[in-house]
Parts: sequence; C-alpha cells; structure tokens
Amino acid sequence: MTLSIGYIKNPSVSSAGLASLFGHEGQHYLNTGKYSGANLWRGEQSAGRMQLGIGNKLGITQLERQTLENWIDDMTKTVSTCSDTWSNHSLIDKREASCLYSQGFSGGFTR
Repeated sequence: MTLSIGYIKNPSVSSAGLASLFGHEGQHYLNTGKYSGANLWRGEQSAGRMQLGIGNKLGITQLERQTLENWIDDMTKTVSTCSDTWSNHSLIDKREASCLYSQGFSGGFTR
C-alpha cells in the first residue's frame, strides 16, 4: 500500500476515512488465496465492505460513505468494461487501476 503525503493531508479525506483505508488493506491480507483469476475483483468488494464497516464505526463523512458505497456497488459493473486480467496479488495492477479510474472509480474517497 502506498499513500502519498498529498492524499494524507487532503482536507476532503477525514481521519476516519484515512484510518478505514488500513482496514481495507488488512482485508486484502485476510482474503489471500480466497479469490483468483477473473474473481479477484471480488476481493476489492470484500475489502471495500470492510472499509465501510470500519469507517462507519469511526465516523466517516456522509460524502465518504456514499462514495464508498457507490464504489462497492459499481465495482461489478465496471469490471465488465475493463480487461479480465487482474494481477496475482491483492492489489489490482496499474493497467486495471487506470481502467477503473477512467470509469470514475478511484478506490478511495477522492478523484
């Protein structure tokens, strides 16, 4: 996981939102080996749901909550428009991330 100083200091990302991101990445660790091949995107949904649960408990903003809910819900639709090739580790590769971003999903709370 790599977080830029700009993201960390971004005033539109709450402390709760930033903290919940670590839960997202932790869920990827727990998901190791659970999803493979074309189903790796399900790991992103699982991690997103974990992030949402933690974020709700820590007090993410309504905008952060809605953005994350939309990202989780739309992940299924977006995957069908991107390539079927996902990386063999918990994080999606740069090409797939670029595709997802072009579809309007940053994987975080800001674009």
